[in-house]
Order: sequence, then structure tokens, then C-alpha cells
Amino acid sequence: MTSSRVALLYEPTDNVSATFSWFNQQWNSGGRSVNHRASFGTGPYESGHRFLEPEDRETSLFSVELTVDFGFASLTSATGLSTYDQSGQRDQTDFYLDQEWGYETFPSFVSYTRELATEDRLNQELRLVSNGTGRIGWIAGLFYNDYELDSSSEEFMPGFPESGIPADWGIPVPASDRSYYQVNGDTLTEKALFGEVTIGIADRLDLTLGGRQFHYDTTQHFRFDIPFFDYSESQDNVADDDGFLGKIGLSREFSENVTGYVTLSEGYRIGGANSVVPCPEPLPATPTACALPGEVLIKPDTTTNLEIGTHATFASGKVSLDAAIYSIDWDNVQTLGTTENGALPITINGGSARSNGLEVSFAARAEGPWSIRTTYAYNDAELTSVAPGLVGGVDGLDGDRLSGTPKHQLSLALRHQRILRSGWALDAGYGVTTTTDVLTRVGMRNGGERLGGYSVHSASVSLSRGQWQTTLYADNLTNKYAETSVRSDPSSIRNVNGFDVRRYYRNVLRPRTVGLEFRYSIGE
Repeated sequence: MTSSRVALLYEPTDNVSATFSWFNQQWNSGGRSVNHRASFGTGPYESGHRFLEPEDRETSLFSVELTVDFGFASLTSATGLSTYDQSGQRDQTDFYLDQEWGYETFPSFVSYTRELATEDRLNQELRLVSNGTGRIGWIAGLFYNDYELDSSSEEFMPGFPESGIPADWGIPVPASDRSYYQVNGDTLTEKALFGEVTIGIADRLDLTLGGRQFHYDTTQHFRFDIPFFDYSESQDNVADDDGFLGKIGLSREFSENVTGYVTLSEGYRIGGANSVVPCPEPLPATPTACALPGEVLIKPDTTTNLEIGTHATFASGKVSLDAAIYSIDWDNVQTLGTTENGALPITINGGSARSNGLEVSFAARAEGPWSIRTTYAYNDAELTSVAPGLVGGVDGLDGDRLSGTPKHQLSLALRHQRILRSGWALDAGYGVTTTTDVLTRVGMRNGGERLGGYSVHSASVSLSRGQWQTTLYADNLTNKYAETSVRSDPSSIRNVNGFDVRRYYRNVLRPRTVGLEFRYSIGE
């Protein structure tokens, strides 16, 4: 991975400033960090895929932030333009074998994909913030987001056309080995008007009222071709919604160093559409991989959030403590699921849920070069209603624990900073993060599993002087082995006509990584 960043600050007057930034990152991967231990007997860091699965990504971001101080208020305009390009390929053999459509009768059958994607995004926010020191403070603003995605996916079956297609398929020998072609063109436009006012209703007691009026519309153009059967279909899925989100909060200064607060707010996540093939109507006796009408569109999900917390500082600001408890009620939960026909991965809405938790952060800096920071988070997330068909067609039940969410997370970071006699600045750090077990499926239903928790250690030593900085670092210092998530479930471990199906695999934690990084800052 390589990254570059350039920033320029321009201040024509005392009241006007502009910051121009450009960031670029390129990421190249030779394949996924997975193993097929259960389905194919590989080693802990070995994939059983038949094809390499490289992937290249590049992200570029250009932003302009303009601030104008009018005296009574400051106006900030933040504009962002970003592009994202991705290219790669996947082993698609096991998808076709798992469907048992007849390809398994060919002893040398294999399939792979070639995939391209380009994203373009424009963000614009205008925010006016009061500068007064009186009993009333306020914020008002506008938000706009324009997003476009163009993607394509091709599937190939090398050698298959020449190997002899069964006569009962009723098709001639194809001219090429491309078996499937799909293109997507997605657009999303979001607009919002937001505001917030804080009123000092009593000595050291503030009331905050806020709101956000929003609207979005999204269109997904979907087209697929199956060259073997000279079949093509396209569809446009359209979704839109608007609404209002509210916020109310109280904040109390108990002393110069201790503040407490309580906030009640609403949250929202937009809906959309899945990139899946709609099932034909009427549905054939043996349907192929396709989406039923209720599996195409994704409904928005909403939250109601209650948070009670405190912020405190001691020892002239050298010690700080932040703590909060929260409760989140979640409706129309968006979660990962599969289609009834063909088990295609989609996003579905899964009833309602609740998440109760605690977050604590502590930081301290000694008189000398040492500092410490530690965090702890507890989260108890579960369904609060029956969610029909949530877990691969099996109902999720009230009280089922949500998947992918650890109950406990802990982190600790130690840092040592000092100036050496040579004039170089030394910055050494050590950190450890710990997470407890997660479930692979809600309530461990329908083949769900429990993945154990683990701890990851890291360390770094940096020397800097002037514009130069050199850092030696080690991630996963103890080379901890851990499996972090799974694809599918153990029911996919089976043999189809002599082929060991490998749709089930586990994602693994990256092993120990040691690196040396050099940085040179221009214009400092």
C-alpha cells in the first residue's frame, strides 16, 4: 500500500482562510486472507481456491475547506471530490457446483470472474456557527451528497464450451467461454437541512435542541447477459424517502473539571436495492439463483438513541476520563442475508433490535515522557422481535444475540516521547487490543458458529528530526492466530459429484507484520 498527501493553507486576510488538500492511496492485494481448513483440509493460512484472487484499489480525494469569520458567526464551506477504482477477480467455481445445475458432470470444470468498479462522489456542506459567548449558541447548515457507481462483473468457464455441452441443454457450442456478464449503474442523491441551538437555561445548565430534515433518492440500473443461452435482462430499481430526525440534550457543569450530559436523538440509514436478478413470473418449478419481489428493495432502518455520560479532567488537564452508557432501539434492522433461491448474498431487513452498552476512556500523561491511554466498551445487542426468514430463511427470535458484535472490547496504549541529546525526537509506543467472541449468525441459528476472542499486540519506534521521520513498526507482534469471520456455514461442506465444494471458508487475522516507514514533509 502506498499513500500520498498534499495540503496547502491560504489566508488572504485575518478573517478568511482556505485549506486545499489532495490525498491518494493505492492498495494491491494478492488474494484474500482466508483458509479452507474445514471444507478442504488446508493449512491455517492457506486458501483452497482454484484461481488467484488479486485485487487492486485506488482512492483519490480532493477537498477545499473555506472559512469566513463574520464576527457574529463563522461560515464554513467544505467541498469534497473523490474517486475510487477497483479491479480484481474471484474463483466462482463453487457457486456453480453448489447449485447442481449440471456443471459438476464435467471433471475439469472451473470458473472465475473479472470485476471492475468506479465510484465518483461529490460532498458539499455549508455550516454557519455562532461566535457569541452569551447564553445562546446555534448552528445551521446544508448538506448535499451526489454518488455514482459503475461496475461490471464477467464470469468465465475456460475449456467448458469445447468439452461438449449436453444435448438436452439445447444450445450450440458457444463462441467464447464467457458465461455471464453483469453491469450496474447506481446513483444516489442526498440533501439535508440541519440546525441546532444551545440555550443556557440556568447557571451551568444548558439545553440543546436540534433537527435534520433530509431527502434521498437512489436508482439502480441492472443488466445481465447469459451468452450460452443468448439471454439478457435489465431492470431499474428506484427508491426514495424523506423525513425529520430530532435531538434533545441537557448538559450540566458540576465543576470546572466535571461535566455531565444526557442526549436523546434519532438516527437513520438509507435504503436502496440489491444487485440481484429478479425471479421470473410465474416462478418455474426449479428456479435458478434469483431474488423474489421482497428481496430486491432494502427498506431504511432507524434508531432511537439515549446516551448518558460524563467528561472529567484532573491534574491540570493531564488526566482525563470519559464515560457513557447508552441504549439504542433499532427498527427495520439492515443485515446480511441470502436469497431463497440460490443463496445469493443480499441485504435484508430483520425486525427490531436493541443495543445496550457502556464506553469508558481514560488518558494520563506523567511529568516525564510517559503517557497512557486505555478504553473499554461493553455492548449487549439482541433482537426484540421475531424476524421472519432473517437467518437464511430461518426466523430470528426475540432475545437472539446479534451476529458480528463482541460483548467486550479493551485497548491499552503506552507511549514514550523525548528529545535525545543528538537532537532527534524519539517516539516509542506499545499497544494491545482485546475482543471477546462473536457469533457468525443471529442467535447461532441455521448453522451459526461462535468465533473465539483474541488479543493483538503492536509496537513501534520512531525517530524524527526536521522534515524527516523514520518508523520501525510491528503489527500482531506475538503472531496471534485468529479466525475473525466466515463465509456461508458448515452445511456448505459437501461433495457434489466428486467435487469438494469450497464455498465455506474462514477469514483469518493478518499474521505478524514488520515494516520500516520513511516520511519526508515538504514545506515545513
